[in-house]
Amino acid sequence: MAYSIEIYFDTEFEKKLLNLWDKLNEHSIPSIMHRIGSRPHLALSILDSIEERKIPKILQYLSTNVKQFGIEFPAISMTPGENQAVFLAPTFNAQLFKIQKSLYDYLLKSGDAPKKIFMSRTNGFHTVQSQRSYH
Repeated sequence: MAYSIEIYFDTEFEKKLLNLWDKLNEHSIPSIMHRIGSRPHLALSILDSIEERKIPKILQYLSTNVKQFGIEFPAISMTPGENQAVFLAPTFNAQLFKIQKSLYDYLLKSGDAPKKIFMSRTNGFHTVQSQRSYH
């Protein structure tokens, strides 16, 4: 089972993103994330698997090492094909880099490697705004 390690936004920004999901939905661009009850988030890592007993330690590590910080989302991107998705892409700033590097180092020490796509610094981060499948 895959696991995603995510951070959430402050209440004010989350409300703006939820409003954006509603607006996209009004224009026939539904958000699967909204439909399944997910919250807007920034995925720090995805793991193919992890021993569940390690999850509380990871959460404790993040809660003591990640403090609130500013972030900008200057770009919108879309993935083509049958499983289209709309993303807000944040600026990869020093604080975000520090958090991700620290998390990766922690995961690698504990024997839990993130998926290769998340190991690439060029991949950056994103927050899913809308996703639709065509079958």
